[in-house]
Amino acid sequence: MGLKFSAVYGNIIRWGTIGIAAVLLLILNYCSLSEHLASNNRYITDYALPDDYEERNRPTVVAGLFYDLNKKQEQPVLKILQVPVPENQYAFRVAEEAYLSLKPDAGKIKNIILVVSGADLSFEGAGIITGYASMPEKTKINREISAALAKDKNFSSLEIENGVLFDKHLRLLQKALPSFKAVLIAVKGISAKTLAKALEPYVSRSDTVVVLAEGLAAGESAEPDKTAHQTVLYDGLMTETASFLAEKYNYTPEVIDFVQTVRSGKKGVYWEWKGNTGENKNNAENRLINNVESLKNFKKIYASDLQNIAEEALNRALFDASDYKPSRKDYDDRLFDRGAAYISLFVDGKLRGRSGSVVAAQGIARNVAENVYNAVFDKRETPPLSPDEIKKIKINISLLSGFEKIPYKNEKDLLNKIVPGKDGLVIRSGNRQAVFLPSVWQKIADRREFLNQLKFKAGMNPNYWSNEINVYRFYTVEIKENEN
Repeated sequence: MGLKFSAVYGNIIRWGTIGIAAVLLLILNYCSLSEHLASNNRYITDYALPDDYEERNRPTVVAGLFYDLNKKQEQPVLKILQVPVPENQYAFRVAEEAYLSLKPDAGKIKNIILVVSGADLSFEGAGIITGYASMPEKTKINREISAALAKDKNFSSLEIENGVLFDKHLRLLQKALPSFKAVLIAVKGISAKTLAKALEPYVSRSDTVVVLAEGLAAGESAEPDKTAHQTVLYDGLMTETASFLAEKYNYTPEVIDFVQTVRSGKKGVYWEWKGNTGENKNNAENRLINNVESLKNFKKIYASDLQNIAEEALNRALFDASDYKPSRKDYDDRLFDRGAAYISLFVDGKLRGRSGSVVAAQGIARNVAENVYNAVFDKRETPPLSPDEIKKIKINISLLSGFEKIPYKNEKDLLNKIVPGKDGLVIRSGNRQAVFLPSVWQKIADRREFLNQLKFKAGMNPNYWSNEINVYRFYTVEIKENEN
């Protein structure tokens, strides 16, 4: 009986030891696997910026509003607007908010003198524009004030082919004011004092507002409710002009900036404005465009990490002939989302190594490291890279968007569908395949030559064609050394 009990007890201890060892082995394998696992189930082409990214990384764009606080008036009167050029969504929001500040006085405002920078125009001084072909509908010109200003020796009539300098401002003004007459002025090489002197007779009129359009920036420490505009607006022609006029008439400045706009509860068009979304594009291309936007967002957050991975992989390949496997303990989990990258190595502007992936089959961190290693030992480019060149080597990382198959009737039809300067192409026929990045258009600008060279790269005769050849387009987002 004692022997039997001893045997059973021994079996329990033995199987218990084996079980504990198995659990420990599983834990060790899991830790090792989770650290070195090449990919998550997510894709970098689906990446979205954090919800608070825009606010934390907002461009410091502001607008200046200058009010007449004469005690005889029931309400402050807006006399001068200094607005940013609405060239992106942040500046657009601020400019629109500033123009809407005119609404309370819409019944009193009859004239808007709109002054813009004409830095790209071939003239000096102040040019008065009385019309152009693409002028927004319902725009009325105040010819009386225009003619009076033209008598100033520093002003003259100016003809322009298009009104890109004025169009967005006029449309925003028309949203704020039901009716007004405009005086359009483009300035270049004129002093702020001279410009302010010419505008004095009109800024003092009760029915006139002066708009000075120039890109404005606020310092990082500037607060939205600062009243001294000099602390938040950079020095420029329009800022100096506004300062001269505000000082002369004792106007009080206020500031609108991006943070104030989105926190005021007035989200609407300011928060949702995304510009032209390309409604006429087909669904497949829309998907690629959306993928590119996701890649751009991914680049904003992780470009420096990908560059560090590429540099580490380059060093190990050159000095140890070993490959680098990025570890999860060293990098953010999103860098192990699946992605495809193409690596190009340059020395003194000459391509010396290249390698890439066309399918997002592994985590982007691992994919970049592997392709850097393969590019270092790329035998297609000569001479081979050496450790002595390490300081000269520039790494270009191209993140691929995914692919859209291009349907076509024949080779001519295909050529008409290829977009030079934008499309990357993959061609595939049987076991033959070749890839050209969009950057290749910089060397081969002609569609026909581009396709012929791609066929040659795939091992086909450049003059060969078959409708059985599959052709795919893709886009890229580039990450280059020292681009920031």
